[in-house]
Formats: sequence, structure tokens, C-alpha cells
Amino acid sequence: MGQPSSAVAGADRGLRWLHLLVLLALVAVGVGAGDVVFVVHNLGHWGEVQACAALHDLPPDGGQVARLVGRGDEYDRCAAGPPCSPRPRTPR
Repeated sequence: MGQPSSAVAGADRGLRWLHLLVLLALVAVGVGAGDVVFVVHNLGHWGEVQACAALHDLPPDGGQVARLVGRGDEYDRCAAGPPCSPRPRTPR
């Protein structure tokens, strides 16, 4: 009669993995839904930041790339707030 208890223990381990996988799937769906809400409602003012970055001829990939090319402070000003005016163009 030892076999039924080991079979139950094996099935219980399998269910634990299933519960873990379901939990991870729910977390992934929640993160995805949060990201969608963030973008759709423009909670990070992403559109304004990108428009300001375009006015300043900054790379569209974000602040890290702007820092690599030595223009991180301009990107930070774009990300800080609405007053965004195009920088004066210097003749080349």
C-alpha cells in the first residue's frame, strides 16, 4: 500500500509546477496589461518626450543613446517637462 501515497506525492509535485507556470503566466499578462495602459494613456508623456527629442535632433532610442553621443543633458531636459523649444541650429 506504499504505492498510492508515492503516486499522490508525484501528482502533487506535478501540480506545484503547474501552479507555478500559471502564476508566471498571470504575472506576464499583468505586466503586459500595465504596459499597454501606460502607453495608451501616455502616463509617461512619451509622445511629448519623443517630439521634443526630434526637435533637438536627438536619437529616438532614448536617453542612454543620447548620453553615449554626449547629449544626455538635452534628452533629460526633454524628459523633464513641457517647455520644449527647438535648439538653435548652428551652421556647419
